[in-house]
Amino acid sequence: VLYQIIVVLLTIKGPQRAFLFLNYINFPFGADFSKPESFGFSPHRCRNFHVTTPDGLKLGVWHILPSLFYRQITTLQERSRNIPHGSLITEGIQKRALLERPVFLYFHGNAGNRAAPVRIATYRNLAERLNANVIGFDYRGFGDSEGSPSEEGLAIDARTVYDWIVSQGVPHSQIILLGHSLGSGIATRLARDLGKDKIYPRGLVLQAAYMSIEDAALEYRAFQVLPLLLPITFFPQLEAYMKRTIVDKFRSRDHMPYLNLPVLLIHGRLDREIPCKNSQQLFACAV
Repeated sequence: VLYQIIVVLLTIKGPQRAFLFLNYINFPFGADFSKPESFGFSPHRCRNFHVTTPDGLKLGVWHILPSLFYRQITTLQERSRNIPHGSLITEGIQKRALLERPVFLYFHGNAGNRAAPVRIATYRNLAERLNANVIGFDYRGFGDSEGSPSEEGLAIDARTVYDWIVSQGVPHSQIILLGHSLGSGIATRLARDLGKDKIYPRGLVLQAAYMSIEDAALEYRAFQVLPLLLPITFFPQLEAYMKRTIVDKFRSRDHMPYLNLPVLLIHGRLDREIPCKNSQQLFACAV
């Protein structure tokens, strides 16, 4: 009976979105995004700010400076002055970093916010190993961003942050879209929408991507073990009905054939939540 209740709830928009986005799991809880140093960043290495979407919602954003760039600037500034480390980093210097080094626009997965440890580790890897800027942000309803999440809303959020980067003078050819898990569908949708406007970023990187939420939902393993909706696949009519009721579809498979930019797909063979075959199938769609 409990399983039947769960299945019925997942055909209703509200519970369905709660299960998909998990944005109410706002981890780290009580995060003060205005103090990135509390999450391990060097002083003034990470800038916290907000952008406003066309529909009037404020989104929380972080800009992490490239590692080598940051060290060069702070060393030059402090060589002849006895001042706190990084205290002379200005918005002008941050903008200069955007113009001089590549920019990764990062789209995170469901649950948690931009300060989650695994996401900070990703920012560090990009900034350290590639000496690149990283723009990490929270979608509507996540972190300190206003509103409630939906597929269309997140598409607006993605374009808003992308347009902010461009407004700083950054050429499209210097921007790389990087989407992880849920974020892969958002990044792919943005790449397709930009292409419709004849705008082509430098590339698209997808980690643990999926074909669509319709497919991923039926394959998803809760806690990486329990295939919650697998029994439904034994009843084709019920499976078809479940797929029809999914509101936020994130159909990356429909966008991939139309992308006109380099695409890199990264997927762990042992991924139990989103099977590796999803990326293999997306690759087939792209070529």
